[in-house]
Amino acid sequence: MTSKPMIPSMGGRELGPVFIRYIDEMPFGLDVVEVGAWLGAGTYELASAMLAHGHVGDGKNESSLHVYDRFIADKGQVVKAAGKHRYPAGITVDGRGDVLKLKVGMDTLPTVRGFLHPFKFVKFYKGELGGMSYKKGKGIGVLVVDALKRDPHFTKLMKKLEPHLVPGAVIFLMDFYYYKKVKGSGTECQGAYVKKSGKYTLLESLPNLACAVFRYEG
Repeated sequence: MTSKPMIPSMGGRELGPVFIRYIDEMPFGLDVVEVGAWLGAGTYELASAMLAHGHVGDGKNESSLHVYDRFIADKGQVVKAAGKHRYPAGITVDGRGDVLKLKVGMDTLPTVRGFLHPFKFVKFYKGELGGMSYKKGKGIGVLVVDALKRDPHFTKLMKKLEPHLVPGAVIFLMDFYYYKKVKGSGTECQGAYVKKSGKYTLLESLPNLACAVFRYEG
């Protein structure tokens, strides 16, 4: 495998060590699902963890990484990718030395595929996330939610995916602690949903990354 590419991150790369711990504990044969990938920094960490811990490559009980995103760059993403306080000026694409230049409205899926090219078990789904579906998988062992974080979209997403979560599945709710502090406009829905559901147990609080990790009890 080529050296790890320098992918702009809004928390996914920093969560790499945490992903490794929970994917190491995931039963073989289950899938990992990521909703909201941006440029694939977290996706790369998830895929690396799956490969390192034997969830792919043995020809049986193979897991897949299902990745859902619009894959269209908006103005906020372009600004964040170019921010000198967050990323170096030159962002290399899969070790070839190409420089990533985002533009508003740009289709980012080819770039993300370039970053993730060593991992053949990653499946990409491009489109509006409200219409996403996970139907043919083996069950979800790890779920990362980094999109549709406002209601009614968040609740609809969870109700759509919940039937596919296996008991003991691990759920990463990104921006959980950010939204918990911002009242109104449906932004506090994540905490309200897991509390009302009664099906989730908090495993780990990561306020520095605004992320909370839960276990689905079934």
